[in-house]
Amino acid sequence: MREYATASDVDVPASGNLSDDLEQRVRETPELVLVRRPAPSPDGPGWRDLTALELREQVRAVAKGLVASGVEVGDRVGIWSRTRWEWVVADYAAWYAGAVSVPVYETSSQAQVEHVLTDAGVRALVVEDATHAAHVGTFRARAEDLHHVWAIEGGALDLLARLGGDVSDDELEARRTSRGPEDPATVIYTSGTTGAPKGCTLTHGNLRFEVEATTHALEPLYAADDASTLVVLPLAHVFPRVLQLACVRAGVATGHTSSITALDEDLRSFAPTFVLGVPRIFEMLFNQASQDATADGDGRRFARAVEVAMAWSRARSAVGDGSDVGATGRVPLRLRVRHAGFDRTVYRQVRDRLGGACRYAVSGGAPLGERLAHFYRGVGIDLLEGYGLTESAAALTVNTPGATRIGTVGRPLPGTAVRVSEDGELLFRGAQVFAGYWDDPESTAEALDGRRDRRGRVRPRHRSPAGDHRHRRRQERLPHRAGGAPALPPAGRPVPCGRRRTTGRRGAAHPRPRRTRRMVRVERSLGRAGRGPARRPRPPCRPPAGRRRREPVGEPRRGGPSVRGPAGPVDRGGRPAHPVAQAAALGPDARDARRRLPDVRPVSRSHRVPAVPRASA
Repeated sequence: MREYATASDVDVPASGNLSDDLEQRVRETPELVLVRRPAPSPDGPGWRDLTALELREQVRAVAKGLVASGVEVGDRVGIWSRTRWEWVVADYAAWYAGAVSVPVYETSSQAQVEHVLTDAGVRALVVEDATHAAHVGTFRARAEDLHHVWAIEGGALDLLARLGGDVSDDELEARRTSRGPEDPATVIYTSGTTGAPKGCTLTHGNLRFEVEATTHALEPLYAADDASTLVVLPLAHVFPRVLQLACVRAGVATGHTSSITALDEDLRSFAPTFVLGVPRIFEMLFNQASQDATADGDGRRFARAVEVAMAWSRARSAVGDGSDVGATGRVPLRLRVRHAGFDRTVYRQVRDRLGGACRYAVSGGAPLGERLAHFYRGVGIDLLEGYGLTESAAALTVNTPGATRIGTVGRPLPGTAVRVSEDGELLFRGAQVFAGYWDDPESTAEALDGRRDRRGRVRPRHRSPAGDHRHRRRQERLPHRAGGAPALPPAGRPVPCGRRRTTGRRGAAHPRPRRTRRMVRVERSLGRAGRGPARRPRPPCRPPAGRRRREPVGEPRRGGPSVRGPAGPVDRGGRPAHPVAQAAALGPDARDARRRLPDVRPVSRSHRVPAVPRASA
């Protein structure tokens, strides 16, 4: 059993809650821009700045409205909306009022929304528009605890601000400071692909530790003077939610968009310095760049630029320049020259799709393909991959700038320990581990209390690496040796990704399949008992229906040998003979004529559509 842990060099306050980060930002830099609101103009998409002081005043006004509406300390306030800046205001307003926020995925079905609201006992709900409000109206009679529903498109923020006009600042401040690190901050429900979603209760202490550890590990992303990011993922997911909290903590300007079709225009107009996404988003941006280059007649050059970018990144991975851990090697001069040539033309266009100022990108939620990561690093954008769970308040491990190894999920965050047991199960320990499932003591005891070891490590159960509930006992698909022991790197190396490597042979990565009783009976009938499963004979290759069989090179077509016809060599069926047979019929001096025939010349690979680096399944 191997273990890797990172020392905790972050200072987490022993008191307070998440709302203290916004208050501290207002005290230190009240005029700093924290949020950029969409402001469409005739010239295209635009953004309007919202300072830390303005954001805090907006949050306090909405929080007073929640207090005036009867929301008590510890009550649950639901948020069902797409990613937008009002989502952040409602989230912080719930904490200022002493409540617990309960996000709902925008794509959730009506039955899932009903389960979340009734299971969590949501008292007030903020939805996006009248459509969401109408869906809630169909089951509102069954949600006994739900008393208020406000729509953002219907002026929910202004309405709440008017309702809270009689609430004093002292009363609101008493509500805000009444919550501590051990109190619940949010209840995030799992996807529930194979069963009812369960609410993961994350405390203020869980999220504050995760925010501190993330900002410390990814300091180059947050410490830049012009740092900014565009949030694309749903804020109901814990991954972008922690990013938003970290930006408020570090004073980074954030924008919000939920339109995938307009993502290209939003990135160009916002110009973030780093972005957060899933592999599908980065693959989509690559596909758009490839299609545009092909439409402009530069498909061949773009394909060569892609290969050069990946080759340059792989060569850099073999260089001990600090970007990859423990690597040695040399980047060839010719490759550096070709890379510099494409950097001024092709790679600049790819960077312009991300706004032109993007230097880093963080990927999570699914395994990232190595080709895709090498391509983006080759064009000048370091794509950092991480791994985490909702139960762990987002990331557990992450590749950091200056210590990146493509194909892994990086090292554990500060104060986090990761261990792989003898049976391949992943264990982790840290202050970001969730407090349990909401109102479900049996699942909590099964997931935490019954699976802790003497040092407090937690064995995550019921959750596969993809985030669903496929297996009762979770087994991480880490690379294994032939003996079955997990093939972990030496101490100080990154933790490998949760997916099995392929080698193209039977062995460590491809164990022999289990023989069933039916297979044994078939082997006995064939006289192969004890010699393993019999291989099925390969079926003969048959041509598709309606298509003639292609004859081997050098043989005449069916119908006999080729003869001289009025229009050239033909077979006895009257069809043109094979090019080799044509050359033989024309004589020995004309046998090289087949080289001039376009129908036998191989198609150049440069004419093909460039291969798209796809994320690993």
